Amino acid sequence: MEYNTQRKKLIISEYGRNLQSMVEDVCKIENREQRTRAARTLVNIMSQLNPAQRDFADFKRKLWDHLYIISDFKLDVDGPYEAPSPNIVHPTPQRLAYTANRIRFSHYGRIIEKMVDVVSEYPENEEKAVLAPMIANYLKKSYLTWNLDSVTDDVIFKQLKMMSKGRIAMDNSQPLWVANDLPVEPSSVSKKQKKKQKYKNFKKK
Repeated sequence: MEYNTQRKKLIISEYGRNLQSMVEDVCKIENREQRTRAARTLVNIMSQLNPAQRDFADFKRKLWDHLYIISDFKLDVDGPYEAPSPNIVHPTPQRLAYTANRIRFSHYGRIIEKMVDVVSEYPENEEKAVLAPMIANYLKKSYLTWNLDSVTDDVIFKQLKMMSKGRIAMDNSQPLWVANDLPVEPSSVSKKQKKKQKYKNFKKK
């Protein structure tokens, strides 16, 4: 008994293995005229196997494209449409361009670093004076999300100054929110508190 795992891979599974075998047989016909007639017959069979294709515009073109694809682009006939190119049907994916820049503070992430870069380019005006504390408070929130210990405002101000290359300078005259007032998501707060309590219980043993 022959199992499907021992057979050739189905190229388009919705047409089934029998039709794929017929396509392989048609490709072996030496006479071009007979091969073309057989290909047209296969297209009619394919339209019956998938009647839903008729709801699409230019469905005949799609069936012929599928026929060429099932033949692994080996079918050479005088069809009504030009055979699709393998490079178009199976394009080589473009290589993703990953940034090589290192994140200075990984717990803040790259997006907040870009925000700091944008705001640091602003002139010293009212808009920058409003945005800088907002970013600092977000830094404090992110810090407390990923670290169990509390953090002082001085640490946040120092890190913000480093991230902005000295272009955003804040001090204690602009106090940040206290930890209990920070808008941290309830799920993250409870998880952090459980982890902290578990750590305390472990130290007591």
